[in-house]
Amino acid sequence: MATWIRFLHETGDSTLINASQVLLQFHVEQRQVEVFALGAPETLKHPVCVYTCEYPEQVTAAEELIMQALGNDQPVTISLDILDEQAEYLNHVNGMRMVLQLLHQGKVRIPVENDLSEDDLFERDPDERQSELSHFEEMLHTYLNVPEDALRRAYRKEGDDVPFELSQDHEECADHGFHEYWVVSARPDRNYKIRDSYDELAKSLIEKEGYGMASERGAHAHPSPQRPS
Repeated sequence: MATWIRFLHETGDSTLINASQVLLQFHVEQRQVEVFALGAPETLKHPVCVYTCEYPEQVTAAEELIMQALGNDQPVTISLDILDEQAEYLNHVNGMRMVLQLLHQGKVRIPVENDLSEDDLFERDPDERQSELSHFEEMLHTYLNVPEDALRRAYRKEGDDVPFELSQDHEECADHGFHEYWVVSARPDRNYKIRDSYDELAKSLIEKEGYGMASERGAHAHPSPQRPS
């Protein structure tokens, strides 16, 4: 059975191409997805359509969406709106995956960015570049029942009730040189609850990728109980 890809144009028109007769070029740096129809040589000179994406993640989303559809022999529709939704979904998948990794292994490493003050390290201004540590802190608050300044509290070592422990480590290897890391550790005396709106995503990843919680270290994540229908 043929698999079809429907490409929606900004004008509202659409182009339907058999998946076996389409060439897609994904340009992450240029933030473009170019669609070519195979056949006569002249059809490869000009793309059928070009999606100019706002974010590089949308290019990755297009590739993921199409590969998944082709792998399942399913038709798929592509538009900028769909790519935006898929990019947002993939961002949540990647974020939840990191949080589950922390709960599964008990700790996760974040690259140290040198020469950052505390204010810069935990910068939340949308117009400013966010540090890796601040970005992970935002993930933790998004997916778990922890305060939005959970890692800042750990950084300042504010009492015994901080949600996580934060330390530094390093490694040195011949190929990549010396690297420093922040080590975010789950506390053995804390129970972490996944927020209701991300229960299903967490359960799906736990089932598909085999994440277990670090119960032997005392860290637990509890998806919300199923509500009766």
